[in-house]
Amino acid sequence: MTQPFPAPEQLWIAPDTEPGKRTAPPVPPTSAVGAGGTISEQRVRQLRLRQRTDTVFPVRLRPMRLVDVMDGAFAVLKSQPRAVTLLIFPMVLPVSLLQAYLSRGSANVSIVEFFSSPGRLGRVIDGQRWSIIVYILDLLVLSVTGAFMGKMLALWFQGAVPDALSVLRSSGRLVPRVIAAFVLVHLAEAVAFIGLGVGTLLIIPLLSITSPIIGIEDVGPIVAMRRSWALTRAHYTHTCAFALFGASVVFLLGVLFGWLPSTIAAGLGDDGYGWIVVGVASVMFATITTAFIAIGSVIFYLDLRVRSEGMDIEIQALELFPR
Repeated sequence: MTQPFPAPEQLWIAPDTEPGKRTAPPVPPTSAVGAGGTISEQRVRQLRLRQRTDTVFPVRLRPMRLVDVMDGAFAVLKSQPRAVTLLIFPMVLPVSLLQAYLSRGSANVSIVEFFSSPGRLGRVIDGQRWSIIVYILDLLVLSVTGAFMGKMLALWFQGAVPDALSVLRSSGRLVPRVIAAFVLVHLAEAVAFIGLGVGTLLIIPLLSITSPIIGIEDVGPIVAMRRSWALTRAHYTHTCAFALFGASVVFLLGVLFGWLPSTIAAGLGDDGYGWIVVGVASVMFATITTAFIAIGSVIFYLDLRVRSEGMDIEIQALELFPR
């Protein structure tokens, strides 16, 4: 009976080895392979975490149009609504209610009644004076939210679940930097307004992503302002278009969702509780618009990094060739 010829032992031979020299096959790293050739539990957890939808950034990095930036902001808001709401709502609530209370005397007033009643005119002027302070607080909330959303982005790219607690834990120390940057940015805008008249309009786009940079790159206020200036200056027209487009979208949303609360408040009267209806509606609207603007600024920062530094290629290279 003829015996079958035994198959030769399979050996892996590297291309640069000498002929006839046997080389052992490559052994996977022990951290990824356990006993019996199975994948280690740590590697399994990493792969499962990688496959979870809430750890994958919902926006594909590429040079984006303005519509893509806004669509990406809605995608992030839809992906993590609970975390975004918990981060923004506690800051927006007191500011919006205070603004509604202070503006209760100037709501739904006709021109004739406005100028024929000195008492009403005085209350309106006093309310407007306080409204300026509330407006400044509103801008400060937007700046802090930009840093929070930037930190959420940083956690996202690290493969972590960007819940509200982890964002607060890692970005609480950034709040003093954001406040300092807020003061410095508006001082620069004030100086530009005094020196150039309309210089503020020229400065605003150049410093528009200062807060997201503080949250993402974990730098100080001066470095963040310089970084924002460097990124936006190379694409100044694109940055101005983004600022105008974002403001237009927020304005249209305000007109669309603001007529019903204003109508109800007008029916209840200024001396009643109409301002509460306006305040509740303002809280809901401000939460959405603040999140929309802050997340849009973060995605626009990514767009500028892709256009200026090839960030998308860098991330793909790190995924293919990890260090």
